Amino acid sequence: MASPDPTIAPAPALLAIGIRRDGAGAPLRERLLPADRLAPMLLDRLAAAKLGEALLLATPERCEIYAVSAAPAQAIATAAAVFAELCGLTRDDAAAAIESRRDGEAMRGLFLAAAAFEGTAGDVPVPGALEAAHRTAAARGLVGRDLETILAAAYEAAGRVRREAAPAVEPTSMAAAAVQAAIDLHGDLGTCQTLLIGAGDMGQLLADELVRAGLKRLTVVHPNESRAALIARQHQCHYRPWSELDAALAAADIVLSALGDGRQTLSAAAVRAALKRRRLRPMLLVDAALPSDIEPAVGDIDDAFRYDLEDLERIALGRLSRRKAAADAGLSILEAELAAFLGRWTPAPLAAPAPAALARLRAMLEAERRLAAGGPAEKEAGRAVIERLLQRASDRFDALAAEVGPRRAEAMMAEAIERLLGDGHSSDKAGTSKDKR
Repeated sequence: MASPDPTIAPAPALLAIGIRRDGAGAPLRERLLPADRLAPMLLDRLAAAKLGEALLLATPERCEIYAVSAAPAQAIATAAAVFAELCGLTRDDAAAAIESRRDGEAMRGLFLAAAAFEGTAGDVPVPGALEAAHRTAAARGLVGRDLETILAAAYEAAGRVRREAAPAVEPTSMAAAAVQAAIDLHGDLGTCQTLLIGAGDMGQLLADELVRAGLKRLTVVHPNESRAALIARQHQCHYRPWSELDAALAAADIVLSALGDGRQTLSAAAVRAALKRRRLRPMLLVDAALPSDIEPAVGDIDDAFRYDLEDLERIALGRLSRRKAAADAGLSILEAELAAFLGRWTPAPLAAPAPAALARLRAMLEAERRLAAGGPAEKEAGRAVIERLLQRASDRFDALAAEVGPRRAEAMMAEAIERLLGDGHSSDKAGTSKDKR
């Protein structure tokens, strides 16, 4: 069998490094998840560790590092060291708690995340999580040519899934149903005023989902004004005293009622009065309380669109049914796009110095040695040789950085220098092989 060319370094591999799902991953899982709150610190440590091209996909249920590396074992060890430092574990414990996938399987994880599909581990998908991870890693200089190429293919595949099998990536929760109802009625949520009545968990969950979907203006009212102030601080929004409920209702495009005190807080008469003050601009009213907060007759009023929890559950179940029907088609699209990409993806190997380049370098250094042994004029000429050599190396680096990105260029140059200045074992073996031939 032919021996590998010692002048060519291994081609980079894509790695997915995450927490094991079995008991071995428990120590890391308990300390790291939810990982989204620790993502900035974790990314900073990855950048400081010079892992290379990398991004961190971190959600409340998931923490995976996707890295492009020509030295997979070293990359995994680096990730384990970063986890150990952040979570206060030994490196051995952190290493035992992580698992890795490579190339096709790792890319499959990125394709699934781009399309917001559940992964093989059963994670709940978070739409937009991969795009956010991409932006954050790129801002730290961690994304280079190979990772950009893979991500572009993943986004393209996700776009095809959305075009051809949209229900397969449709959110199926009750909160998602409420958000979609708000978008269907009002369009851009950034222009909407929302009123949260009470402090029920479902009402606050719906408010959080609306904010994530683009809502910018939220007001809280509660019979207990100090409670209203506390909720407003938690959601970083405004509150109004209970005495201003009618005025707050008239200003609201979306109403989330979650008081649940056994009385119907909003009557049909109150909603009619609010709509009259709004000049019949429509209102979405979500009754998120048990027992009910909003009089059922509100649903009979023109321009008042009332949903209760049963309505949201029915919508969510319908979405789930459509999603299951489209899931096979969506996954088939992803698998086909992944197979096509794997067939054409050829990461560039990290080239080590070629013999001709070494010969030129050796000649220049020999000329500098002879000149340095002469008088002042010869020494000056020797310095000029060295300056020319350094300038040529600098120009080469700038050109390479423009092509593959500064971090990849730095890794390639470092690899070349290491092979040039290392212990020479590879070169000796290569020379022996050539002599025998």
